[in-house]
Amino acid sequence: MARLQTRQRSGTEEARDATPDGDQQLDEWFTKRLESRGIPVHIGRGSVTRIFSLVAFCLALVGLLWAFSVAGGSKDSSAESAPASAPGDTAPAPNSGKSTGGQKTTGKQVDWRAIPLDILNGFGGSGAATSQETLLTSQGWQVRSTGNAGSSTQKTIVVYTPGNKAKASVVAHRLHLAAPVPIDTVPDVDPSTVSQVAIVLGPDLLPQ
Repeated sequence: MARLQTRQRSGTEEARDATPDGDQQLDEWFTKRLESRGIPVHIGRGSVTRIFSLVAFCLALVGLLWAFSVAGGSKDSSAESAPASAPGDTAPAPNSGKSTGGQKTTGKQVDWRAIPLDILNGFGGSGAATSQETLLTSQGWQVRSTGNAGSSTQKTIVVYTPGNKAKASVVAHRLHLAAPVPIDTVPDVDPSTVSQVAIVLGPDLLPQ
């Protein structure tokens, strides 16, 4: 009986020795496997396990990078496949003009200082045009000329030549006068003496 137990213990120890249960024994086991296949091993036996681990890590990293590249390529292809907007889909630019009383006007305002004025004495008062020219010039107006326009004007008015109604409206509004009228509706005014806008003086002159 004692001899049988000794043999069993010896067999167990041999099996334990044949099994690589430590890092060093695992390295030796890998080295023996490589040498048995005719692959010479010139590195330390302790480095075999680390080399296999490094190779496995590199393969995993390459696989991860490949997965990211495939995902990025699919996003780019989906962006390129998006249809471009047709020319007719562009929204029209908003109209900058304003509609007033059915007439469309631009948003550009007229500078009253840049409007050339002609001052006409329309009631025959002595020196009326010259005195009103001095008054308007002191206020910043641009007076182009002075003259006479008969003697039948009862109230100071603003007249304008074709195409200058907007400027005449600015003048009349700023000087607190009535709405301007076309120059051809005032018989005593010579159109050749008016550049754009004229003030035809009546006995009331200009509001102070």
